[in-house]
Amino acid sequence: LSAQMTALLGFVDIQGQYDKRVKKLFEDELVCPDEVKMIKKEYMTQLNKCMAEFMNGKLKFSEMSRLQRISCTKELRNAMESRMGKLLQFELEKSLNEIEQ
Repeated sequence: LSAQMTALLGFVDIQGQYDKRVKKLFEDELVCPDEVKMIKKEYMTQLNKCMAEFMNGKLKFSEMSRLQRISCTKELRNAMESRMGKLLQFELEKSLNEIEQ
């Protein structure tokens, strides 16, 4: 299996995990609509961009630098880390407010 194919399979796996998470959120009666919005509008969009980039027949994966190969995936990771940071900050502020009351 080529590195390019391995990367694509990884993207498909991530896509499957996102789909499972969205399905679970809907089964739980959409208790967190913002999470669904983030997954569908941010993460899936970026993931599809990465998949399209890796499937582009004009791109020679073997000739790409490591930075070129990971930059798209890194954008996805950064978006997820940024969201987790905001959620942690929100939860921390909520906890502190509850302590003050």
